[in-house]
Amino acid sequence: MAKLQPLIGLRRARQQGAIVLVSVVLMLVMVTLITLYTGRIQSFEHKIMLNGQNQRFAFAAANAGLSQGFAELQHNKSWPQATVTGLLPNQQSFSVTASQQQIRRHTRQFLLFELIASGSSLDGLSTVSVSEHAIVYPLLASIPIAPLMIDGDIDRRATFELIANPNGAGQGIALSVWSNGSVDMAQINGLTCGKFEYVNSQCRNRAYSQQGQSGADILANDGNFPVDLIAHLFNFSLLDYAALRDHADIQLTDCNALSAQTSGFIWVTGDCDIAVNIQLGGFTTPVILVVAEGSLSLNHGASIFGLVVLLKDPASVGTHDVLMSTTSLLTGALVANQSLGKTAGVFRVVYEHAVLHLLSTEPRFLRVAKVPGSWKDL
Repeated sequence: MAKLQPLIGLRRARQQGAIVLVSVVLMLVMVTLITLYTGRIQSFEHKIMLNGQNQRFAFAAANAGLSQGFAELQHNKSWPQATVTGLLPNQQSFSVTASQQQIRRHTRQFLLFELIASGSSLDGLSTVSVSEHAIVYPLLASIPIAPLMIDGDIDRRATFELIANPNGAGQGIALSVWSNGSVDMAQINGLTCGKFEYVNSQCRNRAYSQQGQSGADILANDGNFPVDLIAHLFNFSLLDYAALRDHADIQLTDCNALSAQTSGFIWVTGDCDIAVNIQLGGFTTPVILVVAEGSLSLNHGASIFGLVVLLKDPASVGTHDVLMSTTSLLTGALVANQSLGKTAGVFRVVYEHAVLHLLSTEPRFLRVAKVPGSWKDL
């Protein structure tokens, strides 16, 4: 027995060593498996993070494409035939297409665009498409139907010469003055006639109306006159005229800087004095001139082609007027949301539908707005 003891101890030692070895191997296998599993999980997490990042980049690129599409409409008021593409500083890309249709609201037609933008991440593995609608509308929602439209009275001290709209009150029915106030032709030194008579210097001999004679072309105290004249013209309430002012191409406090090169929608806050021989606008390049809280004066030889609006704040108590020399002329229409003539105002207006029509169709007088609630992720 004494001789067997060392052999038994050696055998036990070998068995314990084998067990330890197996345990170590098992632990190494487990550590390896855990390491591989952890690496695989981290790889998945990295891919998920990368995919999420690519998705965000593609989403940002798609929205940048929509912004580019709206900028294209703002600039041209129409959509080019080709797809608009772009590359962002971080190399993300986008493409924008558009479809359009005409819609009608009341008697006006508008263009409705659906912009569809697709954005891609830098590696091209993620693509997002979004869409939004935009409407292109004219600033001048309604063309004036008479050379003089006035929300108030024409004072007896006024002097005017108006060349009528031949179809202002209906087909073949001339209209020179449309007002919701009084126009007393028994006292006012006024003269109205047709375009043919004016061109051939027969206006006084063949007048529609003149002092002491009021014709059917003077439509005064009319119950159908617009309640809000500014809203009738521009679809902006008089109480919200500041929003209309923000659409102006030029905002001034006087008219000293106006010249033959001035164009577009001009807003003047204060008195506007058009200098001698200055022509503002043209037959094919008319202007919209709003004179807010001020009077308008046209000096010798001065002329305006387009629409002139004399705008008075409802809270104002000031008196404003229009004074034109015998050699100055407005071709288009004059509109005022206040009484005129209290300071012996003088108006000389030739109604010209072609000029006014351009104000509602020319791209310069069109504006673009997003349709609220139309954005969607495709």
